[in-house]
Amino acid sequence: MIRGSTAAQVEQVARHLASLLSFEDRAALVALKEQSGADFAIFSCGTENLAESFLSHLGIRDLFESIRGKRLTFSEGEETTLTVDIHTPEAKRSALEQLRPMYRTIVAVGDGPTDIPMLEAADLGLIMNWNTGEAPYPFETHHSLPSLCNRIEGYLLSAEEA
Repeated sequence: MIRGSTAAQVEQVARHLASLLSFEDRAALVALKEQSGADFAIFSCGTENLAESFLSHLGIRDLFESIRGKRLTFSEGEETTLTVDIHTPEAKRSALEQLRPMYRTIVAVGDGPTDIPMLEAADLGLIMNWNTGEAPYPFETHHSLPSLCNRIEGYLLSAEEA
Protein backbone atom coordinates (compact mmCIF):
# COMPACT_ATOMS: atom_id res chain seq x y z
CA MET A 1 0.00 0.00 0.00
CA ILE A 2 1.23 3.47 -0.74
CA ARG A 3 0.59 6.94 0.59
CA GLY A 4 -2.14 7.61 -1.97
CA SER A 5 -4.24 4.79 -0.54
CA THR A 6 -7.46 5.43 1.29
CA ALA A 7 -8.86 3.66 4.32
CA ALA A 8 -11.64 2.28 2.12
CA GLN A 9 -9.10 0.77 -0.29
CA VAL A 10 -7.23 -0.90 2.56
CA GLU A 11 -10.50 -2.38 3.84
CA GLN A 12 -11.49 -3.58 0.37
CA VAL A 13 -8.15 -5.34 -0.20
CA ALA A 14 -8.18 -6.85 3.30
CA ARG A 15 -11.71 -8.16 2.84
CA HIS A 16 -10.73 -9.77 -0.47
CA LEU A 17 -7.59 -11.35 0.98
CA ALA A 18 -9.54 -12.67 3.97
CA SER A 19 -11.99 -14.33 1.59
CA LEU A 20 -9.11 -16.36 0.15
CA LEU A 21 -8.19 -17.96 3.48
CA SER A 22 -10.11 -21.15 4.19
CA PHE A 23 -11.87 -22.06 7.40
CA GLU A 24 -9.21 -24.75 7.91
CA ASP A 25 -6.42 -22.17 7.61
CA ARG A 26 -8.04 -19.92 10.19
CA ALA A 27 -8.74 -22.88 12.50
CA ALA A 28 -5.09 -23.98 12.25
CA LEU A 29 -3.90 -20.59 13.51
CA VAL A 30 -6.42 -20.57 16.36
CA ALA A 31 -5.46 -24.12 17.37
CA LEU A 32 -1.74 -23.29 17.28
CA LYS A 33 -2.30 -20.32 19.58
CA GLU A 34 -4.50 -22.30 21.97
CA GLN A 35 -2.29 -25.39 22.12
CA SER A 36 1.12 -23.73 22.21
CA GLY A 37 0.38 -20.48 24.02
CA ALA A 38 2.91 -18.89 21.69
CA ASP A 39 2.98 -15.17 21.04
CA PHE A 40 2.39 -14.27 17.38
CA ALA A 41 3.89 -11.23 15.68
CA ILE A 42 4.00 -9.93 12.13
CA PHE A 43 7.06 -8.15 10.77
CA SER A 44 6.34 -6.87 7.30
CA CYS A 45 7.77 -4.55 4.70
CA GLY A 46 4.10 -3.93 3.88
CA THR A 47 1.46 -2.01 5.76
CA GLU A 48 0.36 -2.71 9.30
CA ASN A 49 -3.12 -1.41 8.43
CA LEU A 50 -3.67 -4.09 5.82
CA ALA A 51 -2.46 -6.87 8.12
CA GLU A 52 -4.67 -5.64 10.98
CA SER A 53 -7.74 -5.31 8.77
CA PHE A 54 -7.12 -8.74 7.18
CA LEU A 55 -6.86 -10.39 10.59
CA SER A 56 -9.92 -8.50 11.85
CA HIS A 57 -12.00 -9.73 8.90
CA LEU A 58 -10.94 -13.26 9.84
CA GLY A 59 -11.84 -12.65 13.49
CA ILE A 60 -8.32 -13.43 14.69
CA ARG A 61 -6.69 -10.02 15.23
CA ASP A 62 -6.45 -10.76 18.95
CA LEU A 63 -4.11 -13.73 18.29
CA PHE A 64 -1.29 -11.35 17.37
CA GLU A 65 0.72 -9.50 20.00
CA SER A 66 2.45 -7.20 17.57
CA ILE A 67 2.25 -6.06 13.97
CA ARG A 68 5.10 -3.97 12.66
CA GLY A 69 5.77 -2.56 9.22
CA LYS A 70 4.58 0.65 7.63
CA ARG A 71 1.64 2.53 9.15
CA LEU A 72 -0.75 4.56 7.02
CA THR A 73 -2.55 7.37 8.80
CA PHE A 74 -5.66 8.80 7.15
CA SER A 75 -6.82 12.35 7.81
CA GLU A 76 -10.35 13.69 7.44
CA GLY A 77 -9.48 15.20 4.07
CA GLU A 78 -8.24 11.82 2.77
CA GLU A 79 -4.63 12.92 3.08
CA THR A 80 -2.51 9.89 3.86
CA THR A 81 0.81 9.87 5.69
CA LEU A 82 3.21 6.98 6.01
CA THR A 83 5.28 6.10 9.07
CA VAL A 84 7.93 3.46 8.50
CA ASP A 85 9.11 1.04 11.18
CA ILE A 86 10.20 -1.98 9.12
CA HIS A 87 11.25 -1.25 5.57
CA THR A 88 13.99 -3.73 4.66
CA PRO A 89 14.75 -7.41 5.09
CA GLU A 90 17.47 -6.49 7.60
CA ALA A 91 14.93 -4.51 9.62
CA LYS A 92 12.90 -7.71 9.94
CA ARG A 93 16.00 -9.50 11.26
CA SER A 94 16.61 -6.70 13.73
CA ALA A 95 13.00 -6.79 14.95
CA LEU A 96 13.28 -10.52 15.54
CA GLU A 97 16.62 -10.17 17.34
CA GLN A 98 15.07 -7.58 19.66
CA LEU A 99 12.75 -10.35 20.88
CA ARG A 100 15.59 -12.73 21.72
CA PRO A 101 15.93 -11.65 25.40
CA MET A 102 12.20 -12.29 25.99
CA TYR A 103 11.82 -15.67 24.29
CA ARG A 104 13.72 -18.92 24.65
CA THR A 105 12.56 -20.19 21.27
CA ILE A 106 11.68 -18.18 18.17
CA VAL A 107 10.05 -19.61 15.07
CA ALA A 108 9.78 -17.38 12.02
CA VAL A 109 7.62 -17.93 8.96
CA GLY A 110 8.13 -16.15 5.68
CA ASP A 111 6.91 -16.36 2.14
CA GLY A 112 9.56 -14.66 0.08
CA PRO A 113 13.02 -13.16 -0.31
CA THR A 114 12.46 -10.24 2.06
CA ASP A 115 12.02 -12.77 4.89
CA ILE A 116 15.36 -14.56 4.50
CA PRO A 117 17.37 -12.52 7.07
CA MET A 118 14.57 -12.96 9.63
CA LEU A 119 14.36 -16.71 8.94
CA GLU A 120 18.12 -17.04 9.35
CA ALA A 121 17.96 -15.31 12.75
CA ALA A 122 15.21 -17.59 14.09
CA ASP A 123 15.70 -20.91 15.87
CA LEU A 124 13.49 -22.40 13.16
CA GLY A 125 12.81 -20.63 9.89
CA LEU A 126 9.97 -21.91 7.70
CA ILE A 127 8.60 -20.92 4.32
CA MET A 128 4.90 -20.82 3.53
CA ASN A 129 4.72 -21.40 -0.20
CA TRP A 130 1.18 -20.58 -1.28
CA ASN A 131 1.92 -21.96 -4.74
CA THR A 132 2.34 -25.65 -5.48
CA GLY A 133 5.64 -25.17 -7.31
CA GLU A 134 9.12 -25.59 -5.91
CA ALA A 135 10.31 -22.97 -3.47
CA PRO A 136 13.82 -21.73 -4.24
CA TYR A 137 14.64 -21.07 -0.57
CA PRO A 138 16.95 -23.05 1.70
CA PHE A 139 14.28 -23.47 4.38
CA GLU A 140 11.75 -26.15 5.18
CA THR A 141 8.75 -25.36 2.99
CA HIS A 142 5.05 -25.95 3.59
CA HIS A 143 2.20 -25.69 1.10
CA SER A 144 -0.66 -25.46 3.58
CA LEU A 145 -1.24 -23.45 6.72
CA PRO A 146 -2.44 -26.48 8.73
CA SER A 147 0.80 -28.33 7.86
CA LEU A 148 2.86 -25.30 8.83
CA CYS A 149 1.02 -24.85 12.13
CA ASN A 150 1.44 -28.55 12.98
CA ARG A 151 5.18 -28.27 12.35
CA ILE A 152 5.47 -25.20 14.55
CA GLU A 153 3.50 -26.82 17.36
CA GLY A 154 5.70 -29.93 17.23
CA TYR A 155 8.86 -27.84 17.23
CA LEU A 156 7.74 -25.71 20.18
CA LEU A 157 6.74 -28.79 22.14
CA SER A 158 10.13 -30.45 21.55
CA ALA A 159 11.95 -27.20 22.44
CA GLU A 160 9.97 -26.99 25.68
CA GLU A 161 10.89 -30.56 26.60
CA ALA A 162 14.59 -29.97 25.89
